[in-house]
Amino acid sequence: MKKANSFHWPALGWGVIFLGLIILAIACGEQWRKTDRVTVLQEKFSPGGRYVATAFECAGGGAAGYFYSNVNVRRQEEPFNQRHFILGDKLWSGYGNFDLQWLGSNHLQVTYQGPKDPKWLKQNGSRKEQCCGVKITYVHR
Repeated sequence: MKKANSFHWPALGWGVIFLGLIILAIACGEQWRKTDRVTVLQEKFSPGGRYVATAFECAGGGAAGYFYSNVNVRRQEEPFNQRHFILGDKLWSGYGNFDLQWLGSNHLQVTYQGPKDPKWLKQNGSRKEQCCGVKITYVHR
């Protein structure tokens, strides 16, 4: 026997809610492009000007917020994208004190400071050895 005050969503109701959540996620998925605040710390063009290396800091995310610093490497004609970085896999980083030096027209050396804790390195210690045709070597301070 059904209770007088009970409420049951029909199957269509859950489908509408699910579809609404998907649309909301898609609409908010690129919001960071408009709200991130990026500060360029250092920017260097390769010899010949074909590539650009940019050390930067990025803050965003509203109330839950995030802040990270990293390095972006790209072809000169490509726009800067703060989500394309070469150190680590995630937005949090712990990297800083960057020095960018081109050792050739397609060889970049990145000197940086970062945590040495093995637990941290296991989760976020990856580094790209190559990006868009540029060989990248690292020096940890």
